Amino acid sequence: MAAIKDALAWHPPPRSKPVFKFKLTELTARTNLEILESYNYDLQAILLEDAHSPLRPGSEFCPTAILDPVPQGHPLWARAKKTLMHGAHLPVKPIKEEPRLQDLLEAIEFGNHKSATKDSPKLLSIFRKEVEKGWQLTLPISALQHLRGAVVGPVGIVSQDSIDAFGHRLPKDRPIHDQSLSFGSGHLLNNRVIEDELTPCR
Repeated sequence: MAAIKDALAWHPPPRSKPVFKFKLTELTARTNLEILESYNYDLQAILLEDAHSPLRPGSEFCPTAILDPVPQGHPLWARAKKTLMHGAHLPVKPIKEEPRLQDLLEAIEFGNHKSATKDSPKLLSIFRKEVEKGWQLTLPISALQHLRGAVVGPVGIVSQDSIDAFGHRLPKDRPIHDQSLSFGSGHLLNNRVIEDELTPCR
């Protein structure tokens, strides 16, 4: 109970302004690219540099040192703690640089699925909201070739149902990022996932 009280009593420090800009414009994309270039395209270094940035992994939580006494006996806490400190990690088998870059270029040339291209205003509306909430980073397509380990999957739009606060069903369009499409190397991301290292479902 004392540990829970300590966690509840913690107040976050003032947040600093994010280094990146979050608007869906070409100017913002170029500005963000300049920031990436100044860090030799090391996105993780940028995210971890400022301890008070809202972009830092775990920034919306108490520090792990304060949280630690509460869930330390939970079988998934060690993994959650690592994610809060360093960001999420998808365990994937490595791919050689040449086939990765070739797949990336092929994916860019392939473009998005028809569900996205036939209704680009809807897609832009969805992405504008995600960018303004800080969930996506606006960059020029040219930046992709410089991001370490980057892979590209076509975007599509699927229609699903959501519910409102009263339980009423509402139609909702959601973007999908298709990582099941195979390009030249045949090393699609979904097949590279190391399933034994994923968090088990309980």
